[in-house]
Amino acid sequence: MGNVFISTIIVTITTKTTNVYHVNAGFVLNESYEGVYSENCLYGTPTTCYKCRDSYIKNKNECVLDDKCEYSDGSICIKCNTGNVYNKCENCAAHCYLFENEKCLICNDIFLLNNENVCVEVENKISNGILTVRCNDTFYIANRICNNCTSKYEHSIKLCIYCKQ
Repeated sequence: MGNVFISTIIVTITTKTTNVYHVNAGFVLNESYEGVYSENCLYGTPTTCYKCRDSYIKNKNECVLDDKCEYSDGSICIKCNTGNVYNKCENCAAHCYLFENEKCLICNDIFLLNNENVCVEVENKISNGILTVRCNDTFYIANRICNNCTSKYEHSIKLCIYCKQ
């Protein structure tokens, strides 16, 4: 093996027939074989990035900032600030906490996922974002919906005790 030249930016290993250049993470190798600092690319050239920094995702060989992305794998966002995963962190549905494959999977607090995968506001109930967990006093659950006790039960202000005859 030939000469080894080391600097803080570039490590150059020279053999008789091949030059291998390595730049530290965050630097890209330019046409003059110099390490140039990159704000958004960890590994690549000035024209093509192979791995982006965290919070950046690849878009046509460029790294673009996605301020909703918490962690990326260098190409796509793997965890968004909103909880979405493997997505561009775009939340197309109102009040949706987890949006994936063009539909909402989990709603934000006080909202409930209906049969059309749309988040609707929760009234008179406690929701976990997917299902009605508990109805408020004077309401009962039927088919994932909280209904008023007075419509089905009698003699009850706080609890539904028994059905009307």
